[in-house]
This record gives sequence, C-alpha cells and structure tokens, in this order.
Amino acid sequence: MPDEPQKLPEAKSSDSASPVWNQQIAEMMFKAIGGGGFATLIALFMSSELPKIAMAGALGSGAGLVYAFVDPIARRAKKGAEKAGEGTADFAESAVKGIVDKVTRLDDRYLELQKEDCQTSVCDGINQVFSPLLEEIFVPLSISYNALIPGWRTIANDHAGDDDVGLAAMRSPEADESQIWQLLKAAESQSAYRRMAVLAWGGYGKTTLLRHIAYIYSSKQHKRYKVGAKVPVFLSLKTYGKWVAEKPEMTLPDVIMQKHIPRLSLDLHLAADWAKEKLKSGEMVLLLDGLDEVSESIRPVVTKWLKRELALYPKAIVILTSRPKAYTEQSPASRLDLRMTIWIEPFTKLQQKAFIDRWYGYQEVYANNGRTTSDVTRRAAEKAAGLLAQIRARPEIEDLAKIPLLLNMIATFHRLSPNVQLPKRKVDLYQAICKLQLCDRPGAKELETLLTETDAQTILQKLALEMLLNNREKTIERDALLMRLTTYLETENESVKALPFLDEVVRVSELLVERDEQEYEFAHWSFQEYLAAKELFDHKREQEIIDRLAIPEWKPMILMYVGLLKNPSGLIRSMVDRGLTDLAAACLHETTKQIDADIAEELERLTTVVLVSTYAKLEALLKAGEWREADRETYRVMIKAAGKEYGQGLSREDLENFPCEDLLTIDRLWIEASNGHFGFSVQKKIWQECGSPMTAGENWDRFCVKVGWQNLATTAYMEYTQLKFSPTISPEGELPRFGVVPGVAGHWVWCGVFFSRAMICKLFLHST
Repeated sequence: MPDEPQKLPEAKSSDSASPVWNQQIAEMMFKAIGGGGFATLIALFMSSELPKIAMAGALGSGAGLVYAFVDPIARRAKKGAEKAGEGTADFAESAVKGIVDKVTRLDDRYLELQKEDCQTSVCDGINQVFSPLLEEIFVPLSISYNALIPGWRTIANDHAGDDDVGLAAMRSPEADESQIWQLLKAAESQSAYRRMAVLAWGGYGKTTLLRHIAYIYSSKQHKRYKVGAKVPVFLSLKTYGKWVAEKPEMTLPDVIMQKHIPRLSLDLHLAADWAKEKLKSGEMVLLLDGLDEVSESIRPVVTKWLKRELALYPKAIVILTSRPKAYTEQSPASRLDLRMTIWIEPFTKLQQKAFIDRWYGYQEVYANNGRTTSDVTRRAAEKAAGLLAQIRARPEIEDLAKIPLLLNMIATFHRLSPNVQLPKRKVDLYQAICKLQLCDRPGAKELETLLTETDAQTILQKLALEMLLNNREKTIERDALLMRLTTYLETENESVKALPFLDEVVRVSELLVERDEQEYEFAHWSFQEYLAAKELFDHKREQEIIDRLAIPEWKPMILMYVGLLKNPSGLIRSMVDRGLTDLAAACLHETTKQIDADIAEELERLTTVVLVSTYAKLEALLKAGEWREADRETYRVMIKAAGKEYGQGLSREDLENFPCEDLLTIDRLWIEASNGHFGFSVQKKIWQECGSPMTAGENWDRFCVKVGWQNLATTAYMEYTQLKFSPTISPEGELPRFGVVPGVAGHWVWCGVFFSRAMICKLFLHST
C-alpha cells in the first residue's frame, strides 16, 4: 500500500478522460491484478483520491472480470459508468484486458518453465546414452491408501457416508493405477484429501510420481484425468530445507519466490505476492520431495516450519514424499502429520512389461535418429521380449524388477551388455552398475578418463561410508569433499589428484552429482548405501553394523551388507538376541535367494527361532484374551511376513504368495487360544460352505452373516467397532478380521484369494 494518497488530476468533462488519469488507473489496476487480485485493488483505491464513482465507472465499463468476482459491486459500478465518462471506461477496458493478458502470459511462462524442469525421466546414477522424456516411459504407479488396519480411524471411515470421488476405488484392494488422480480430484472439494504423505523405500518412484504430477498440470494435460487446472510447484526439501533451517523466519511464499522461481529462470518477473495468492486461493499444488533426504540434524526445524506454514493455506493441495521411517518416527515436538498416508506399491508384472516395452521403444527410436519405421519398432519389441523372458525365467530377478529403479537398472544393463547374464541379486546388480559406469562404458567408448586408471570404486566406497558414519551425511561441500578424496587417494597410493578425479567421477560415471553450486551427493541414496556396505564387507568391519542394528535408518544398508555375506547366520542371531526379530526376518528373506547347501540347515534352524520370536506378542495377547489387540497384531505380523512396512496393505500378489509357514502359525495360535472358535481355517471352512464366493452377491452376504460381518436383519455390513470380540458371544469365524472391509468393492476377491492360498498351504480345521 502506498505511504501517501495518490494525487490524481480531475477529469475535464464527463465525456473525456485525462490521459494522466487513465495512466494512474491503469497502473493501479496492474498492481491489483498482477499483485493480488481484487483485495489489492480495493486497498489501492482506498489510499488514493480517485473519485469513487469514477473508479466504479472505470471498473464497470472496462472490467467485466470484476463483475464475475463481486456481483453487487459490479451492479453499482454499471450505474457509475455513465457518470465517469466513456473515455475513462474505454481506456480501463483496454487496460484491464492488457493487464489480464500479461498476467496470464506470466502464469503460462511459469507453467512452461516448471514443465521443462520435470519433463525428463531421471534415473539417478545410471549414465544413459538417451535420456527419455518422462511421459514417453512413465508407467502409472499403484498406491495403497491408509491401510485399513483393524480399529484404525481412517479417512475412508470418516467419510463413509459421503459421495466421495474415487473413495471406493481407493479402498478397494484391486484399485486401478490412476489412483493418485482420483485423490487429486477429491481434493478439489474435500479438505481431507489436501494433505498427503507418499511413503516408500528408495527406488520406488516417489520423486518420479511428483514430477509426473507437476508435468501433467504444467503442460495443461489435467483434463485427461478429469481434474481442474492447478499451478504445480515442485520443491526438493533436501535443497530448500537447508535454507529454511538457516532462516526459519522466512515464509513458504518467500521460499517459492526467492528460491524456486529464480532457479527456474532469472527472467521470470512475477508479482511479489504471486505465490501467496496462489496458495491462499487453492490454485497451487505444492509437491514437497524427500523429507527423508533432509539432514537429521535439521529435520525437526524443517518439519516444524512446514507445520506452521501449511496451516496458513488450507485450500492448497500438498503432497510430501519420504522414506517411511523419516516420516513415521518424527520427533513429537516438531511432528508434521498430514491427513493421508499413501504407500507406493511394487511394480506388478503388467507394469514391468509396460515399462520395458516403452523404455526399449524409446531407446531404439532415438538410437536410430528418431526413426519409427517397422524395422526399428520390431527390434525394440524383440529386445524388450528378450529381457522380459529373462526376468520371468528367474524368480530372484523378478523380485528385483518390482522396484522401478532396479528395473531401470536391469534394462540399462541388458541394453549395454546384451550377451551377459543379468545379475541374480540386488547387491550383484548394484555392483554391475558401478562397474558399468566406472569401467566398462568408459573403456568401450575409449574415453580418455582417469577412472579406468584408478580403483575409483574403492575411493567412492570410503567416501560413502565416512558420510554414512558422519551423521548419515547426504551432501558434502566441495572443499570438504576434495580434502577427503585427497586422503583416500593417498591411502590407496593413487597418483591422481583429487580435483581431476572428482571432475571425472561427476562427468563420466554420474555416481556423484553436483546438485547445488559447490555441493555434491551420491546420485541416489541406495548407491551410497551399497558402496558403504561394500566397504564394511571388504574390510571385515561387521562390528560397526552390529553397533547400529537398532537404528531404523540403517536397515537398507544392513540388508545390502547381508546380501554380500556368504553365511549371515551370526549377524542374524545377533539381531534375534537383541529382540530385533523384524530386521532378522527381513535379512532371512534377503538371504534365502543366495544360500549355499552347507549353511541351509543352520539357517533353517535360525528361521524357526525368528518365527517363534516374531509371534511371541501375538501368542501372549491371545492367551490373555485380548482379542481386539490380537487382531491388530495379526495385521502387523502378516505385513512383516509379506515383506512390507507397518501402515501398508496386502495386495493380491502378496496374498497369492503369502508364506505358508507364517499362515499356519497364525492360524494355530488363534485356534488354540479360542478353542476352535476363531482362526483362518474356521473362516475358510465357512467360506467353502457358502459356495467359495469370489464376487459380490448372495453367497458373499451369506458368508459375511455367518461370521458376523453383516447384520442379517438390516443387511448392513458391520463396522469394526460393532464386532463382539469374544469367543463366548461372537459368531464362529468373526476373527481375525485382518483388514477386510466386507462392503468395499473387491474385498470378496481379496478373501477368496487368501483362502485359496490357505488351501495350497494345506490349512485345514482340526479339532482342538
């Protein structure tokens, strides 16, 4: 607002307007529309000496835009137009149109810049000859939505009676792959959907998902998904979090205007409160990437800042990504709780095929100068089919292909080394990619590089481990990095100097990247974890692993380390002795893909020990008659047995491959504790008696009535809180409920798949 009233000359007559007056009006309107809309216009008007009726006339005749916003003012303005003079009105009309056009062009320019920033598919750590555009190879990710854990209060339950857009699909275990857009559609009208946390471990495509959303909105393709137009802002929390920690007094609009916009372009000059107005109006979709990549030392400051800032803009849609532990185990004092928790699911077989087909199609077309002739498309199809056949023929590779990053790595390896067998294990795949980036490709292309003359991987291993041990550093400043590299190179008796070595690693291998000026990091966190694990393995430093077994953030690196061991029995036993049965089970799962015959028996004994420890809490709850809590614990152990994280759901594929030993153990504990009243085998017997229903209908309803999941008189399905939780008064088979919501589309299939698996596992009801 101006410090002093603006002096405006008087109009000479009612049928002409002073050019100076017109200019003043135009300037005022530009400030209003460009800098904050109608509210700013009123503020400017109140600070000026412009005759009110004349201003109303200028708006009434010249700015139909304002009529749509404030109809009562528009009606009064129309009468005032006759008194203000048509010259002023005509000029105002022209001025407003010009201003609106200019503001629209600025918005369009921003969208174009944001689109360009997100349009390339980035596979960190993999040096590809042709970097595809994201939309050419993007495969929609499947997500699970606030897993329907027994007794949990979820948004699905909160809005069970609402006409929710996409809610039924989101609650279904067989939801389609456009789920994120269903949620974004719902967010337009329902505040519960405007705060989402997207969780997954590294490599599942969290960043890619946000880039896809940003690209669709910024390229104005949103109508494909039946959502309205939005202005996307993609912010890397790793980058901007450091600035926030240094200046927590700064606001979210400050970060966008002073950091994000200049990063896109120094030539984009938006109004000062552009970001604030977009946030306030709900026009903006804020995409916050990588909470887990914010340094642990400053993460509480960043989450506290986010909590403060996001509360100011309830209409804005906010999506944040993170690895699970960084989000679920925040400090209570600064905890950021977003309303919805979404998990990215592993690639299905159909998604794997779609990605490979698109990836090879792109690579072949661009390798042939953009030709899309039949011979090019045929070669792409043949190579894609060959890779897919290798994946399908080897279960251990098929398991890796469920993770998008690893599938991209597998495809890259297959294309660049067509006559070499695919690596069998995750650690072998990472080793193959490191060798490919540091040695094979530079050598094959006859690049003059220092990397082929040094043991570059050993140097990077030392760096990765030191960063991990130093408070899990994810970034390092250039000077500090050069000092460390100098030490490592001297220790390894390498003659090369640190500066040229660093430049070559960045330029040729891309395993290290310069994210910000004078600041470096590993291309993907998983490469840092692998290289650190390899360094510990090479130098037999297992005690450093044992000392950190209880630190959740070390789990991925520990799994990498276990994958390198020939016999991990001793390390897994250390986990069991410390009560870390979930970690032990995960390590056993990792190990079963590689064990030799001479250690199989020992690991089998250890598996029994882990199994007993895993189910100790469930057994205790059942013996104590804590049926509701036992049902919650059943969900927890089933999720762990399927190799997932607490908070996720079980997919059809999870149920089809659910470990028989775990299934039989859970059922036995329920049967024994309830004297045969509860248990999966009880439910399966009733399900078979009702015709083994796999679709909705009379048989499914009959099953639900018999086990107490549906009210016979009203035909309404029972809410979880309406169950009886007692073997003395509950119908047979009421428990475990294990996440089934009987009235939700698809859960009859879910149960049918599970009970079919039970038959394969030879789960039968025996008398107790």
